[in-house]
Amino acid sequence: MNTTFSEYVQHRAPHPLCKWKMADPARFEKVEVYKKPDPQLWNRSPRRNCCRVRNPKQKKGTMVIDVGLCKEGEISEI
Repeated sequence: MNTTFSEYVQHRAPHPLCKWKMADPARFEKVEVYKKPDPQLWNRSPRRNCCRVRNPKQKKGTMVIDVGLCKEGEISEI
């Protein structure tokens, strides 16, 4: 597939109760990150990529993220 794949699994340890002002991230047991190589990355300025979260309903309990060139209208911040 010519893609780099990284997988992060949640460390199961007791944590103090948190009241989130967003969706509770504890519902994700795993994060998968996909990135296609970009041989021209070092020739562009700024050398930043954007992340896109895929539909979370595709894999229950898993957040899937694609990393790649920023598209029109996307911003990257330092």
